[in-house]
This record gives sequence, structure tokens and C-alpha cells, in this order.
Amino acid sequence: IPVITIPAAITALNYYLIKIFQRGYNFEMIDYWTEFKQNLVKGIPFGLLFGMLFGYAYYLMSLSGNYRYYSMGSMIFGIGIAVFIIGACLSSYSFVLNAMLDLSCKNILKNASILMIVEWKTSVMVFMVHCISVFIIMSFMPYAILIYVLIGFSMQQLSACAMIVPIVMKRVVYPFENIDD
Repeated sequence: IPVITIPAAITALNYYLIKIFQRGYNFEMIDYWTEFKQNLVKGIPFGLLFGMLFGYAYYLMSLSGNYRYYSMGSMIFGIGIAVFIIGACLSSYSFVLNAMLDLSCKNILKNASILMIVEWKTSVMVFMVHCISVFIIMSFMPYAILIYVLIGFSMQQLSACAMIVPIVMKRVVYPFENIDD
């Protein structure tokens, strides 16, 4: 069930946050539920892809402790960290693009990959937001779980939206708005 519901919930949250940026606080909760229902089926490929990507990163990082030679274990752990970084940044870009644009999953992933590489400074900042969230959770465990569930995840998504939306507007939306003129 999380493979189906989490991508739809993240997309709806990003849609909600983007509309709050654009219009202010006159965005209703019913709009969130409408967006959630619309992305329930569309989000399944994202859930499968990013679930497998994060699962593979976790597998590599946990596998690294099984090697007798330190260099081989370090290399496997580094590859696992790299897969996690790529997954975290790509998922952030993909969910924001999914909330902003009505494209197929293939096109969203293609555009997200291109934006992630071209706007590498923003990708580093997005990843730092993820790192700060993980650090806060690990620092204040088990009390941080309650805080993270209540406000942490939405603050993390708000930060990602605030960084990614201007890039998408500048590089994707604005250049194609004036084509008809």
C-alpha cells in the first residue's frame, strides 16, 4: 500500500505547497484530496522506481559490512551512498514536476534528471535538506518521530518546493508559454 499512497500523497502535498506559494492561503484542503485521488494511479511507477532505488541503496550500504577487506566494503558503501543521493534528489525533482506539469511518468523522469544535473547547486541544497532531516531524526530519536510526523515531512517538502519551483518555472514553464505568440 505505501508504494501506491506515498507518491500520491507527496505529489498532492507538493501541489498544495506550490499553490500556497502562488495564491497564498486561499487554497482549500479539498484541493489536496482531489490531487491525491488524481495521482493515485499515476504515482505507482514513481513509488516502484524510488522504492527499488532506496531499497538498493540500503542493500548496498548494509552489504558493505560483510567484506573482510576494508577497501572493498568502503567502495560498496560509497556506491550505496551515491545511489541514495541520486534517489533523494531525483525523487524531489520528480514529485515537484509531477505536481506542476501534466506529463507522463517517462517525461517527468527525463526532465527531472536533466534539471537535477543542470541545476546541480540546487540539487546539492535539496540533498542537504534531506541530510538535515535525517540528522534531526537521528539526534532526537525516539522523540523526533512524533515531531517529524507532524511537521517535519511537510517542512522538508516546503524547502524542496521553494528551491525547485523557481527552476522549473524558469527552465520549463516560461520558455514554452510564449511559443504561441
